[in-house]
Amino acid sequence: MTTGQFASRLGVSQPRVAALERAEANEVVTLKSLRQAAEALDCDFVYAIVPRKPLEDVVKDRARYVAQLQLERTSHTMHLENQGVSKQRMERAREALAGELLRSDRRLWADL
Repeated sequence: MTTGQFASRLGVSQPRVAALERAEANEVVTLKSLRQAAEALDCDFVYAIVPRKPLEDVVKDRARYVAQLQLERTSHTMHLENQGVSKQRMERAREALAGELLRSDRRLWADL
């Protein structure tokens, strides 16, 4: 389909179609423009954010991260007082705290 044919379907001028294509290439196109283009082509416009991994994994990873940050603060103080714990114990504490965060803590997605 030429830009002239597409412009005719879209009900705009050919330069407007060229501008739409440039906007898309420059990643500044609007959702409204894409929706209109899809309609002109008798297509459905689908806008989606797709997670790179399962959402359950994303949430568990975040819980572990938040738990790790909280434990590091305590761990640093404990080491200064010569009360440090083993790496294995710290890992168990991180998993336990992550589980707790997953069940009940609203701070999971707060800025840290």
